[in-house]
Amino acid sequence: MKGLLATLLALGSFFATHALLGRALETRPDLRLLPDSIEAQKFAHFRAHADEYDLVYVGTSRVFRGFDPATFDQTLAELGHPLRSYNFGLVGMGYLEQRFIVDWILALRPARLRWLLLEPCERSAPWIARPIALGHASTLTLRDVAWHTPAIAALGLRAAWRSDQSPATKLRYVRMHLLHAAHRLCNLGVGAGLLARLLAPLRLPALLPAGFEGRAEAPTPSDSNEVRVAAPEPESSATSDLPWRTQTALAERARAAGVVTRFVIPPTSKPLLVFKQARDSGALPNLRVYPLSTFPEILASQRTYFYDPDHMNARGAALFTRRLATDLAPDLERER
Repeated sequence: MKGLLATLLALGSFFATHALLGRALETRPDLRLLPDSIEAQKFAHFRAHADEYDLVYVGTSRVFRGFDPATFDQTLAELGHPLRSYNFGLVGMGYLEQRFIVDWILALRPARLRWLLLEPCERSAPWIARPIALGHASTLTLRDVAWHTPAIAALGLRAAWRSDQSPATKLRYVRMHLLHAAHRLCNLGVGAGLLARLLAPLRLPALLPAGFEGRAEAPTPSDSNEVRVAAPEPESSATSDLPWRTQTALAERARAAGVVTRFVIPPTSKPLLVFKQARDSGALPNLRVYPLSTFPEILASQRTYFYDPDHMNARGAALFTRRLATDLAPDLERER
């Protein structure tokens, strides 16, 4: 009898600790990540300084490398709209992870946050954790575990079964989502990570200025990094509108919290037809697209502004960011 009671007490203590830890981590996704990772740095910084920002831009590496908050803030100040912005771009972000990040930002209730810019993510991203993960379907990553809440994992499973992939591929996607969700639910590895932070803290890299990291001006020319404007490619119709509905739902939740959303795609050599179709059909309202053809400077000398075919260098980021700030100024005036 005493043994049974001791077992029940131990189990009760375990589940209570598990529940308390999980609850504490809801606002601290950085504690689920490697402390020296860009992702952990951004979550930790924004949580500590959320009340200092008026605008946040959430998107992929094109945002990470292409949106310069210092240039954006300076340009808008010159136009009579002083504010402070933050770059929450991450390499390889899919729309499910984007939803997690936006929900997390809104849950913090930042005192000054008024604007949210979202980059619609790639169509290849909806069906898996992140596009680059499919080749390592047996590998769990801390980053992907961090955003696999029950609600978002369920959305990922629904997206997988609605896709036009083969049954075998769908099962691989389902397996990935379930494994990551189970690890998050059980907080596996979190305790070890917290102990490592306490007992063997890493020397963390310098904080990125407002979340932005510009690339070098231009690499040495070679066949592998030659920058070219891609010719338009024929694109098939989207097999599901779930990505668009997920992202417009984010905009609606943001509006309910008093935050105005705009969808913005930075300059890229990738085809943009599917996004333009989504905008024209009303699936992605307020979408701004910036084709390379609208930048004479880039067309005149692509290598001056791009590091590789899909990422602007620091000079390109400044060029695009000034254009974006100028284009958004009338919106800021109307929403005052």
